[in-house]
Order: sequence, then C-alpha cells, then structure tokens
Amino acid sequence: MIKKIYFLKLLSIVVFIIFNLAVFPCYADKNIKKSGPIYFMVISDNINPATAQFFVSGLKNAQKNSAQALILQINTPGGLDTSMRRIVQAIMDSSIPVIVYIAPGGSRAASAGAIITLAAHIAAMAPGTNIGAAHPVSATGDKMDKTMTEKVMNDMTAYVKSIADVRKRDTKWAVDIVNKSRSATANEALNAGIIDFITPDRISLLRELHDRTVIVKDNTVKLNTLNARIITIESSFKDRVLSAISNPNLAYILMLIGIAGLYFEFSNPGSLFPGIIGSISLVLALFAFQTLPVNYAGFIIIIIGVICFIAEIYTPTYGFLSITGIICLILGSIMLFNIGDKETSLSFSVLIPSVIMFSSFFSIVAFMAVKAQLLKPSTGQEGIVNEEGIVIDVSNNYYKVFLHGEIWNAVCDKPLNKGQKIKVTGIKDLLLYIKPKEDTPLE
Repeated sequence: MIKKIYFLKLLSIVVFIIFNLAVFPCYADKNIKKSGPIYFMVISDNINPATAQFFVSGLKNAQKNSAQALILQINTPGGLDTSMRRIVQAIMDSSIPVIVYIAPGGSRAASAGAIITLAAHIAAMAPGTNIGAAHPVSATGDKMDKTMTEKVMNDMTAYVKSIADVRKRDTKWAVDIVNKSRSATANEALNAGIIDFITPDRISLLRELHDRTVIVKDNTVKLNTLNARIITIESSFKDRVLSAISNPNLAYILMLIGIAGLYFEFSNPGSLFPGIIGSISLVLALFAFQTLPVNYAGFIIIIIGVICFIAEIYTPTYGFLSITGIICLILGSIMLFNIGDKETSLSFSVLIPSVIMFSSFFSIVAFMAVKAQLLKPSTGQEGIVNEEGIVIDVSNNYYKVFLHGEIWNAVCDKPLNKGQKIKVTGIKDLLLYIKPKEDTPLE
C-alpha cells in the first residue's frame, strides 16, 4: 500500500515536470518568440502628409499580414509637425516593433526625423550619418514672437521628453535637440544612448536585430530576423505625385499658374491651351493644399489681389489697383502656410520671383488694355471720321466721294469740285459730312 502511494506521488511529479517542460516553453515561445515576414520601407523626403500617409498605410499593412517587424529606413531634413506627430502616434500605437534605420551613409534624421527616430522601438544608424536639430521654426523660417516661441518650445520639449522616457532614451539629449538644436554623429548618438547600435547596411542590420527582445505594448517580443522573408513596401504613383506636389513651393507655383491660365482663357475664349493648363494646375494646387497647413486667410488675400489686377484692366485707375494687387499678393503669399518646419516652408527665393512675374503679367495686360482703349477707332463709322477721300461726282449739294475703297454719299456746306480732296467731319445714317481738305485746321 505504501509502495503504491509512493508510486503515485512519483508519477505525479513526473507528469508535472513533463507538463512544465512541454507546455510552458511553448507558451513562452508564443509570447516571446516571433516569426513571420519583415516589412521594409524607405522615406527619403520631407516629412509631409504624403510621407505620413505612406508610412501609416504601410504599418497597417504589415500588422494586418502578421509581420514580425517593420523597418523604416529614413533620410530626411525634417518636415511638418502635424505629419511627424501622426507617424510617431502610429509607432507608439503599433502592435509590432518598428525599427528606424538612418541610412545610407551621408543621410540624416534632422528635426522631425530625429523625433521619429526617438519614438522607434529600436533605433540604428549607418556610419557617416547624423541626427538632431529639432528646434521648431515658423513656416517662413522667420523668428516667432516671444509668446508664440515659448508656447511652441514648451509643447515640443514636453513631447520629446515623454517619447524618450517611454523608450528609455536620454531625456536630456532629447530636450537639447529642441532647445539647443543639438545634433550628433552616429557614434555620439550611440554613446548618448539615443540609438541602439551602428550598422553599415541592411544585411548587417538584420543580423544585429536577430534574437533581440523588444517591449511592444507591455509584451516582450523576440525577433527572428536571420532567415525572415523581407517584403519591401514601394510607394504608389499616387503617393509619389502627392509627395511631389505637397512641397509648398511647388503648390504655390501651381496655384499662380492656374489663376493666370484661367484668366487668360476667360479673357480670350477659345484659346484652350491656357485654360487646360490653368485648370490642371489649379486642381493640383488645391489637392496639395488639402495636405498642407494652409492659412485660408492668406489664400483669400491672394484672390483679392487677383481681383484688383483684373479690375485694373477693365476700370483703369492708373496703377492704383495694380499696386494694391501686388501688396495683397505679397501679404497673402507670406500668410499662406501656417507654422511648420523651415524645410517645408514657402521659400522667399520662390515667393519673390513668383510675385514679380505674376504681377508683371497682369500689369502688362492692364497696360495693353488701357493703351487699346486710348487708341482712336480704326474701323466702323467712328473709324471714318477725320479720314481723307476724293470727290468723284457732284450733284447739286450732294457729292459722291471715294473713301476706304468705297463710294459714299456726302454733303458739304461749301461747294466742291470733282477730283477735290476732302476730309470727313462726321457721319449720320451712312451720310458723310465733309469739308475741303485745305480748310482743315492744323492739329
């Protein structure tokens, strides 16, 4: 009986050990070991709404297809605050690890790119790259007033500090990239604890990532990258077009071309080509404005300026409306885009030549219109007055005169002879009023 009891206890212990060896490792693997494809994407542009949409859609696709991680290779001078925050939010909310890799050599993750790198689950850099300088600036690159500067700086400082704290990175360095525009080389960033490692290329990156553990939403994930299938996410044609026209400088030029083209078409119906180009340009500009931080007060002021130019053409004010239009165009252009990053702002090297060319276009059109209005008529009844002809027939007090290749009936308060030269003084109901040419006073 005692032997039977000991046998049962021994059997229970064996079963318990087998259960722990067999079940718990499988359970641990389910929570730690991760397999599946690795998604890879490249952002080598300003951080704008187009790049943000590209990243967010790529991350959603990777999560949907049970990827074990997403690698974002980045090279950017910075970008819009709103687009950067959208990318950071997507990373922080991701159910899979997001690895940000600053590469290839010579690349940078400046401004918005530095904050995105801070938010990554794992951050890496290639040799010869740099990171930092996230000091916010206005859309035009000018200094903001004291109150606005303090407000923006405090907000951005708290933002990067909270990100660095979550990712266990150096919060002081993170704050310095905002307050002091601090930058760092790859080695300096590694020593400061801003990145996890330095690696020269994608193959070595995958080797470095293998068997690393990452905390993702309070879950520990162990990467298995050596033999993982790599799926590259390519930007679509729509993404590339949107990214190109999301540049404020290009969007601004498209808007001016659109306005000028449509005006030319309306003032010269049937031209077709200016109208088609203008319509396409304006539609692309308005599409780009949907992705940019547009201040529509500035856009309205630009439209008022255009109205002033058009009014000058039809109601000449000897330059007053043209000057008003130029002032509105300059003010509206400066106000057109809200606060953003200098790299994605409207450049004065684009603004000034564009304003000069656009103003010159309407000023020349206005000058030609006024000049045409001041010219004396050369056709119709008004065009005959003061013209010279010759008498070809005399009948009592009525005469027939040859003028402009035509024969006209005419009257004169003085007797005329056949072959005598005359000058037209007026016309009524196709009857000319004439006088001898020699009696014409000098003008």
